[in-house]
Amino acid sequence: METPNHNNQPPNPYQSQSQDPQPYNPQQPQLHPHRPTCGLAITSMVLGILALAPCYTGIIFGGIGVIFGHISMGKFKKDPNLGGRGMAIAGLVTGYIGILISVFLIIVAIVTTNSAINASGSSTFREAIEQSIKAQQDKQENITSPEPDSAEQSIQTEN
Repeated sequence: METPNHNNQPPNPYQSQSQDPQPYNPQQPQLHPHRPTCGLAITSMVLGILALAPCYTGIIFGGIGVIFGHISMGKFKKDPNLGGRGMAIAGLVTGYIGILISVFLIIVAIVTTNSAINASGSSTFREAIEQSIKAQQDKQENITSPEPDSAEQSIQTEN
């Protein structure tokens, strides 16, 4: 039932039509209830990201990250209400990639070291190191005892 309009004004559209206004409820309804996140999934993701650093740590960080990722994936199968599955998958993927990068870099280092040894003409790594040390010593001797210049040579020949 509308209230009569005595002043010939249009009705206020923002005015409540009901006589009993609802009290303010400060709590918002939760659309998604909070699910606990698996700590191993977070750890797997962090270690997987660290495994991507190009300094041969990928084998260590990646290996541990992959292990934690597989353990957390097993926990997700047992408890479907557990959160963090995406982080565990990210940890697995980045961990495996980090391991592959580290293994590749180690193979490249071994191949280039063997190529350098073969190019030096020595048959063992020890011989190659000894030749390198001898070459460095020869360079040092040339730097510390320079050849006499032409003025000193002419003085010595006159005597």
